[in-house]
Amino acid sequence: MGKEKRKFNKDFKEEAVKLVLTGDRPMKEIAHSLGIEIWHLSSWKREYLESKGAAFKVRRRSPEEERVLALEKENADLRMENAILKKATAIFSRQK
Repeated sequence: MGKEKRKFNKDFKEEAVKLVLTGDRPMKEIAHSLGIEIWHLSSWKREYLESKGAAFKVRRRSPEEERVLALEKENADLRMENAILKKATAIFSRQK
């Protein structure tokens, strides 16, 4: 399996960016100490500076968007289950 996508909250991002802007350590070292990739930190810094400190706002999804996302996930799960069942059927039919 691949890596699970991590999510970082607004406070974490802001504190990380403030460490870069006010600290005397290199960005690479700060990223390493926080356990994140440097490109995360670089992206957050750029977003923070471009928004003049109003970055990382959480966008709320509408109920319709939530429903579509849930249906897309369910669809993907069902496709995967279907593929597994097809392979299992092929394996069991060869064993007879």
